[in-house]
Order: sequence, then structure tokens, then C-alpha cells
Amino acid sequence: MTNDFDQKFEWNPGRKLWHLLGSFLMVGIFYLWKDLNGPALNAVTLLVFVWSLVGITVAIDIIRFYSPRQNNALKGLPFYGKLMRPIEENHFNATTYYILASAILTTAYEIGWCRESTLVMSLLVVGVADPAAAWTRNRLQKWRLGQERAFGLLAFLLASILVMWGVSRLLDARLSLQCILCIAAIVAVIESYTKYWVTLARPLTRRVQGYLAHRAARWLLQLYPDDNFVVPVAVALLAGLLPQFI
Repeated sequence: MTNDFDQKFEWNPGRKLWHLLGSFLMVGIFYLWKDLNGPALNAVTLLVFVWSLVGITVAIDIIRFYSPRQNNALKGLPFYGKLMRPIEENHFNATTYYILASAILTTAYEIGWCRESTLVMSLLVVGVADPAAAWTRNRLQKWRLGQERAFGLLAFLLASILVMWGVSRLLDARLSLQCILCIAAIVAVIESYTKYWVTLARPLTRRVQGYLAHRAARWLLQLYPDDNFVVPVAVALLAGLLPQFI
């Protein structure tokens, strides 16, 4: 029996370009705003801004869930619709998850739980490594060489290592090579096998969904552990914890 998460790999260059540019855009917004300390532009307004983005994207998705007409209208937009995966027609958009992760990491930075270098590498890893993995899988499928998933995982791993090493050197994060390798390996496995974790947890999630009978809570059923949320948060947690042991 098939389910929403059993999706075939689809190469969408526009979507992957948005992944890449979007990650640099979020980092750019962070740097433009983080040192401002005026009456209007300061740390508080930065947090208000990023959490407002979360509210806007969540609201758009919930409207789509409740209104097939609005869902079809949004899918018809040239930019929005072409970047969606089939699974996102009835679930939260990947951009929503990424902005949520960005808001959480920015909040952690402002209250002193997350270093600047950790925030930057967390946002850039998924933005750079995910397109690298997808491009690799697409090339191998065209060449019919097989083992696309394995080589995609390897591409994600190598891209993650390069991003974390570069950010670590540039921002003096002092992450050891062993830490970088461990973090990259863990998040590569998480990214490559997200749908299997979802399937494993399905008996529990089905039980939780059984208690959400009220129509107002129906949108909660569309939540799932998207890699655009899980990977940045995992990178940040691992970058904070692993140096204590390695």
C-alpha cells in the first residue's frame, strides 16, 4: 500500500535553486540585521520579523488545507506552484519548515544558546548540500549508472563537510575535523532516510491523529519531520554538543 511519503525522486532545478538562494538570503538577512541596535531595528524586531514570516507561511499552508479553491489558485502561481513537490499539495511547504528552523535558530542565537557560526552553517548545509545531492542523483539517473541514492548521500556528505569546514574557518568556529565529519555523516543519513523515520513512527502518529477529531485541529495532521527543518536543527544541536566529547 502506498502512502504520501513514498515519493519517487523528482529533479526540479527551480526548486533546488530556490533552496540555494533562499539559504543565502536568510543568512544575508541575519547579517544585515544582527548588529543593528536602533529604536526601530534591533534584536527584538529581528525576532518579530522572522517569527512573522513563520506565521505568514503557516497561515498560507493552513488556508490551502481548508480551501481547495485557494490551494488550486496558489498552485497556479508561476513561482509558487512550480516549486512544490506533489506531497506538499496536502502538507506543509518545505519553505515553511525552513523558515521555522531559521526562526528557532535566530531565537537561540539572540538568547545566547547558539553561536553565530553554528547558525550560519546550520542554514547553509541544507541549502547547499540538498541541491548537490539532488543534482548527483539526477545525473546518475540520466546516465543509468545505478546506486543513485548512495551517491546522492555521498554528495550530501561531501557538500556538508565543505560548507561546515568553510564556515568554521571563516568565522573561527574551531570545530575539529572529526566533529565536522561526524555531523556531516549524521545529517546525511537523516536527510537521505527521512521517509523511513516517518514510516517507523507512523503507528504513534496515527494514534495521535485519532485524538484530533476537531475540525479546527485538522491542519496538525499535515505535519511531518521535513528535512528542511530537521537538518538545520540537527546541525545546530550536534555542533553544540559534539565538541564536548570529540
